[in-house]
Amino acid sequence: MKVVGRLLMTVTMISQCANGVDWNKDDALQELTNGLDGKIRISVRDEVTDKVGSFEVTPAAMGISSHQLDEVDLTATVCWRTDIHGLVMELATNGAKKRVGHEVVVDLPVLQGRQEIFTPSDRGVVLLAAHPSLKPTQYGEFAGYATLRHYVLPLASAFDINNDKAITVALAPTENIPHLQIEWIDAKILRLGMKHRAMGENKASSLSLRFYTHAADYRSAIKAYSDEFPRYFKPVLPRSEYEGPFWYHHIQAHPDFEKMARQNMRYIWMSFWFTHLGEYLPEESEWAPYTYASWFRLGEMMSDEKIRAFVREMHQHGIGAYAYFNVTEYGGKGGAGGDAKKAERILREQFADALFKDSRGEAIPTWEGAMVMNASSKYSLFPFIVEQLKRHITRLPEIDGFIIDRLDWASKIDYGHHDGMTMIGDREVENMVWPVSEGVREVLRQAHAAGKRVFVNQHWRVEMLRDVDGTCHESDFLPGQGYLAPYRPSSSWTTHHFPYHEDLLKFEGHMK
Repeated sequence: MKVVGRLLMTVTMISQCANGVDWNKDDALQELTNGLDGKIRISVRDEVTDKVGSFEVTPAAMGISSHQLDEVDLTATVCWRTDIHGLVMELATNGAKKRVGHEVVVDLPVLQGRQEIFTPSDRGVVLLAAHPSLKPTQYGEFAGYATLRHYVLPLASAFDINNDKAITVALAPTENIPHLQIEWIDAKILRLGMKHRAMGENKASSLSLRFYTHAADYRSAIKAYSDEFPRYFKPVLPRSEYEGPFWYHHIQAHPDFEKMARQNMRYIWMSFWFTHLGEYLPEESEWAPYTYASWFRLGEMMSDEKIRAFVREMHQHGIGAYAYFNVTEYGGKGGAGGDAKKAERILREQFADALFKDSRGEAIPTWEGAMVMNASSKYSLFPFIVEQLKRHITRLPEIDGFIIDRLDWASKIDYGHHDGMTMIGDREVENMVWPVSEGVREVLRQAHAAGKRVFVNQHWRVEMLRDVDGTCHESDFLPGQGYLAPYRPSSSWTTHHFPYHEDLLKFEGHMK
């Protein structure tokens, strides 16, 4: 069904080209045409045979063009069109051969005469004279706390500082992007490499690139992108008094109120009352929480009334209270015994079909012995997520909303499931951004219907951020968070990972 929808979308867009557009009045078209030092080269590589077919196009050609790629037994159709935001290049590929993964490479000769390039990464704005060739980290990946390398939006911008003009090329957050590698070569070519796109068996594969023109400033690039896709950048519910610094804490021993007042603490991310990861509010009204025997070993029972009383107390001191939630992990230690026996049994008997698998077909463990899960509505965990949310909203009416943890799993590939669009070589797989997005949307649906806000944690990419109300990022100095939250309240959870007294540049960067 998804494939048919994408095919219909492609046909609709090509028909827009056929109907004609007033090309000469489009600023993006003119800027791109003027900035091209040659034709745009598009290559398609079969990931199984490693054969490559390629062709060249130019937006000046207008409308639709068709290209036969005999080397990879595919036909490619390119459609150029304009809209109110800029210029769009639609690429559709099709063929009768066996369906396998392909890499699409687009070489844009747009850097000639440009002085700077911007990527929404740890690199930010780079002088081409200093770095004429460079390959930042892959989109959606976070290379770890040691290097702090990241790339958080699927775009790149070339700046002509002398004339205060820039052009940005981007993929939409609605695109299937299992892989995106942006690089530039010899201060001439801006290259976009996109792997693992399934093609063949007469099932169309579509891809669109957006081109925006704007002032030579990275904020203008983000504005152009967010203007076209505002739901991925702007909150849905009105701003709240509970925004700013926050604590992540278990509720049996909250921080001292005087200390929180000195720090202007605005909200608490409440956690660790769950029985185990995934079961954040059990059917019982009183239960042994994770903290009963594990980690804190408090030996205290938990109940709806304890949680509600805690929230009321926070509100009396002007502090919001958000419940911990997670759509990507299940199981692990907890309960009165502090072991994983109960969770492992439930996982094995009820949710085994939703287990995320690695390339060897094995399940992936995560913190405290839980397992990574696929939150798609096609699998058994999704109805349980739906029920968990209903329990929270019904039984804990005072909470201000939810904070969703571990959205970093959206950047992974699930080898245990397939989405019909993504293949690595001849293996059908699933781009995890889609099931994670589906889980997040269910949290948003129920929370917003009840007037409650949703923040997110550990996000490296934009696709699953549609309609969220804010962000709170975990223990990392990650300037890229600002690229994802220009209009949303945003806060960071910092720990001993970053001794700011040793490097004031990190402190300055974090505050910015």
